Amino acid sequence: MIKPAATSFFELAAARHGHFQLESGHHSELWFNLDALFAVPRRIDPFVKQLAESLRSYEVAAVCGPLLGGAFLAQLVAHALDVDFCFTERVMPRVVCTRPAIFYRKPSALACAAGESRWLMT
Repeated sequence: MIKPAATSFFELAAARHGHFQLESGHHSELWFNLDALFAVPRRIDPFVKQLAESLRSYEVAAVCGPLLGGAFLAQLVAHALDVDFCFTERVMPRVVCTRPAIFYRKPSALACAAGESRWLMT
């Protein structure tokens, strides 16, 4: 398989350089606009296939991602690996604190038959 070039991914994801603070509180010099990236899955198919192949040896039973862009990627990778897929929902903290306290929870309706010990979280 021919590996897709990182530069072509940066173009598809409309990568921007600068200084960005992520919701985790971490900082990055690179930002990806992922909203439109998943609108036409065949454009990113080579990248998804490459990612799935690099993960195949881990024998994951399911792939899980946050119900934002991560869930779209998780679903595509799960499909490529022929494993279960689920998503998580963002939970806002009840108490505002100085550090970001954001976390994600899997909805109880998405109990995975494969068991959570071999899940891949995107």
